[in-house]
Amino acid sequence: MMTHRLLLRPWQDEDISLFAAMNQDPRVMEFFPALLTHEESVQRVAYYRHHFTEHGFGLWAVELKATREFIGFVGLAIPTFAAQFTPCVEIGWRLAFNHWDQGYATEAARRVLGQAFYEQGLKEVVSFTPRQNLRSQKVMQKLGMIHTPQDDFDHPSLPKDHPLARHVLYRYTEAQLKTQDAVTIEPYNPAWPNLAAREIQCLRSYLNSPEIMDIAHVGSTAIPGLSAKPVIDLAMAVTNLEVAKTWIPRLAAENYIFWRENPDPTRLFFAKDLPPYGPRRTCHLHITEATHPQWQSKKQFRDYLIAHPEVQKAYTDLKYQLSLEFPEDREAYTEAKGRFVEEILQRFNQK
Repeated sequence: MMTHRLLLRPWQDEDISLFAAMNQDPRVMEFFPALLTHEESVQRVAYYRHHFTEHGFGLWAVELKATREFIGFVGLAIPTFAAQFTPCVEIGWRLAFNHWDQGYATEAARRVLGQAFYEQGLKEVVSFTPRQNLRSQKVMQKLGMIHTPQDDFDHPSLPKDHPLARHVLYRYTEAQLKTQDAVTIEPYNPAWPNLAAREIQCLRSYLNSPEIMDIAHVGSTAIPGLSAKPVIDLAMAVTNLEVAKTWIPRLAAENYIFWRENPDPTRLFFAKDLPPYGPRRTCHLHITEATHPQWQSKKQFRDYLIAHPEVQKAYTDLKYQLSLEFPEDREAYTEAKGRFVEEILQRFNQK
């Protein structure tokens, strides 16, 4: 898996000596009961590899894309101890000291949280640390995880009087994710066209492909005066959809997350900054070949509404109504809205 700056990959034998050095650094291991010996670090890496084999997920080795340097780990794990919140899946991280305070842990952990909910289908992910470890708690808070004091616990592997025994527990749940991603309609923002133009420029820059024929700003944010979800819709026409499919990892590194549940194999759909990758989604990207009906229909719908203010009013009223009816069910919202869109397209084609 990739993020903008990082590669999350399987462990390599070359990582072990660097990992062992991390585990001998008192600054890195400040909130652990003891430093790890080299042999203990070897055993940990073997366990991390086995966890992937057994569960299909685990703790990834983290590498800087710019330098190919191993800097630590981030990932998911199933705790081996029993507590009031187990069984569960936790998200954890550990980075070498000289890579602290650069946002790497948060950047990688967002990608892992997304994997947990959208690829692994988990309903909840937890994270915990000794209460003194404020730095790690800050990462949990940046991820949007919630701390409920009554969840705090004494770690069963430590004596109750050990200074590190008391742990705080943070949670991120599927229900929380749905609330973050709720449908909201906002008045027209004149900044939307500029945001779209900037996003189009960025897409062209980091994809840098002759397969891209055109990118258009479509959807409600492309219609002056129309209230809308604050999500920029972009439609991209390409010469070959199979080539575009190879862009999925590259787009994921820029927080464009491929919607794997899309039932139509003739198009690709991505949501940018989809929670928990970001606080709320900011862009949608629809990719089709230029001959696909959707490439024309999205532009036709936009142009019809621009030319018919009275239809804009009806569409706005419908969207507000549906946002109240389906606030946390985007699929139902989109399906209900789709009937209006089809009617408009029929009018357009009858002109």
